[in-house]
Amino acid sequence: MLLEKKPFVTDYVEMWIEKGIVHTAYPTNLVLTLELAKQIVKDRISYCEGNTYKGLADIRNLKKAEVLAMKYFASEESFACLSKLAVYSDKRWSKIFANFWFKVDKPYKPTKYFTDKGSAYIYLMEIHEN
Repeated sequence: MLLEKKPFVTDYVEMWIEKGIVHTAYPTNLVLTLELAKQIVKDRISYCEGNTYKGLADIRNLKKAEVLAMKYFASEESFACLSKLAVYSDKRWSKIFANFWFKVDKPYKPTKYFTDKGSAYIYLMEIHEN
């Protein structure tokens, strides 16, 4: 793994930049609240230091995400420093939840859900942002 920057690790998130992609992973059984979502975005903005990256969010370990947190993650503010986002999980409930989120809250920037991490990387590396 060729990291472009030392990883950022807290009790609620791990971030690292690799091959121009800012990766976000969550610890096991995390309950994602609105307050936590706002802190994660604030941390990502600081971590990215004004640069824009494509993003990969690994949500496999999330226990639950509150509705207000997901609404916030779809907002323009939450996409600061991100040009597009791939959401990855191999959990069945995550796919149902993500598809519902995409339809109801309509993320501000191009966002897709993947059950295969390789497909998520292919999506992120596409030249067209649509």
